[in-house]
Amino acid sequence: MTIIRPPAVAGTFYPNDADILRSEIDGLMDAALHSDAVSGDASPKAIIVPHAGLMFSGAIAALGFATVRALKDTIKRIVIIGPAHRMAFQGIALARADQFATPLGTMRCDLPALQKALALPHVQMLDDAHTREHGLEIELPFIQRLFGEDADIGIVPLLVSRCSPRQVH
Repeated sequence: MTIIRPPAVAGTFYPNDADILRSEIDGLMDAALHSDAVSGDASPKAIIVPHAGLMFSGAIAALGFATVRALKDTIKRIVIIGPAHRMAFQGIALARADQFATPLGTMRCDLPALQKALALPHVQMLDDAHTREHGLEIELPFIQRLFGEDADIGIVPLLVSRCSPRQVH
């Protein structure tokens, strides 16, 4: 049985309608790609982007995602690390999910990578932490539009609460 983590903030942090969401993300990405802030051939291995609603931080997030556009055909796994907003816990929480959904469809979780993470002493399975969390979810529509809604990219969604920087490293 496939376990899908449903969208928690579609309709509030970003549009619940797939066509409107596509249009908004595409507009933000187009503006970012034509910005002076995104230039050169550098392809970073990691980006840091904000995770508020699209109306608040979408333009800045798009600038970050635009810097990895050249990696579109080579990336097979994306690790998403975000802070827990709704629940405090020790360490890093994984969701018991095979996929994460947005109005644009589902993204496959990289289950072998999640199992590897779960072997670490500070990582735990904690579905309740993910249930209403927006910090990771808000990045998914950008990933889906930039890399393709049907791209075979595995995500590793890691929700962080009380832990040291060394534990996240």
